[in-house]
Amino acid sequence: MQRKFFENVDSEAQDYKAVYETVMLKGQPVAILIKDYADKNDIDIIVIGSRGHGKVKTAITGSVAQDVFHRTKKPILIVR
Repeated sequence: MQRKFFENVDSEAQDYKAVYETVMLKGQPVAILIKDYADKNDIDIIVIGSRGHGKVKTAITGSVAQDVFHRTKKPILIVR
């Protein structure tokens, strides 16, 4: 499923001539991994899904997206 998702993103990004990098991080805590990666690699914007499939879900945004939002000073785009 993840591969198909990223293939769709690749296709749409080419239509807009967007420059981006797809990164899959593994480990815990996820929000800190994302924040640290963005800081160390001078990422311009963090794009993250609004809801995960974990045990903990919140009404508006996923717990990881919310945690990243509160930890980083980078711009963040939360998508559905």
